[in-house]
Amino acid sequence: MKKVIGILLACLLMVSTVAGYAEDEKIAFENESYQVLVKKTITLKPGTQGIEEKLKYEWESSNPEIAKVKAGKVTGVAAGTATITCTATGKSEKTYTAQCTVEVLQPVTKITAAQKKVELPSGVSFSPEITVEPENATIKDLEWSTSNPNVIMVFDEGVFKDGRIRTTGAGKATLTGKATDGSGKSVKITVTVPKVYVTQKKITITDPKGVEFGYQYNVSGFLTMGIQGDAISTDGMDDKDGLKMMRLIPKKAGTSSIIFTVNGRKALTVKVTVEKSALSEK
Repeated sequence: MKKVIGILLACLLMVSTVAGYAEDEKIAFENESYQVLVKKTITLKPGTQGIEEKLKYEWESSNPEIAKVKAGKVTGVAAGTATITCTATGKSEKTYTAQCTVEVLQPVTKITAAQKKVELPSGVSFSPEITVEPENATIKDLEWSTSNPNVIMVFDEGVFKDGRIRTTGAGKATLTGKATDGSGKSVKITVTVPKVYVTQKKITITDPKGVEFGYQYNVSGFLTMGIQGDAISTDGMDDKDGLKMMRLIPKKAGTSSIIFTVNGRKALTVKVTVEKSALSEK
């Protein structure tokens, strides 16, 4: 008999212990805050804890001009923050409340690039000039990607952190900048690194001091540069930013050509015109 009473007391103690650690009855959202774009909708549903009965939910927004809610579906109306309240009632007439904040974001509607096509030498950093609209877009950050890392690479760590971009070799690649706010807007830029890059493809000299001219070879093989015509002469300069530099000096009015060849084949011709004004001080 004593043994039976001991077992009963142990069971009662166990039940009492479990009951002592029982979690409170409540409803709650998974997160304290959420984000939604203007004119977009998210669906909220609180989870229940310790509630067995079926619940009926009612919803309210602290500012329907920012975010409106119906049956748990929250629609962004204008940029700002609103508090969403969910009140649940069961047959026992017990009432439970859950709240969260919803930040409504003004989405990006348009992204434009100052230059849709860019020609660059190899080995240089590139920062696209971008305009993001509207001006009051909440998140204007872009995530960049490249179609060909052998031509242009997007770095996301180290010295090129924050999506900086660098050309890596000859060829053509598409650089895509995509809005990070979830709007789906993007911009594309075509980047070309030519086999022979030159600072100017057509030159007119009007100054007796001449003009600076730079070039870069971006392919392997037998490469040459020659001057055709006697309107100009050249003077060597120090390399700059990975480019071989020279000064084109006017000799007489007329035209000359700078001819680049790769493995014996003409790769690029730059036409140089010398105006009479460039000879005025001679």
